[in-house]
Amino acid sequence: MQEAIELPHLNNKSLETLTVLVVEDNRVIQQVVKKLFIRAGVREENITIADNGKIAVELVEKSSDSYDVIYMDELMPEMQGPEATLKIREKEKTKSTNSIIFACSSSYDGVFPGSNTRLNKPLKFEELQEFLAKVIHAPEAFWFNAEQTACSYADAGSSSLGSSRNFDANTLFPRRNREKTSEDFIQSWEDRLKF
Repeated sequence: MQEAIELPHLNNKSLETLTVLVVEDNRVIQQVVKKLFIRAGVREENITIADNGKIAVELVEKSSDSYDVIYMDELMPEMQGPEATLKIREKEKTKSTNSIIFACSSSYDGVFPGSNTRLNKPLKFEELQEFLAKVIHAPEAFWFNAEQTACSYADAGSSSLGSSRNFDANTLFPRRNREKTSEDFIQSWEDRLKF
């Protein structure tokens, strides 16, 4: 078993002080995931959203500190989740801290190379709560998976990713009234999840 690495930035952390990067290209899902994190106790101002993996890598590179938690979608334009995860791990080599990255996918089996764990998509509040409790109380538990899956994206085989089962607001909702319809959709999820 690999030796757990130090995560000094998580010492004395609480849900209110966690910093979160949500990497997701779908605007509706972005808002649902953000609200789930807020409901779990993360402060809204500590949540950053990146529309794709390329933007996420740039944010990590520019940030003086690592994000505590990164939600990583699988299939996105410009740079997909597995590739972005490995690039973030490369960038973190120059920093003194590491993020806990969880893959969130409906079509990729297992964790992305370099990620710590995986949660199914759509993200469920109870699973997120359990994950965040572990982040706060036992973050070192996540590092065995990250070390085991530290292989290249090419070795993992991008063809095994399969097709996306995510929906896109652009195709789901007609152009006219898309914003209102998207808001109604988010509201219906909030009602179901009892925000």
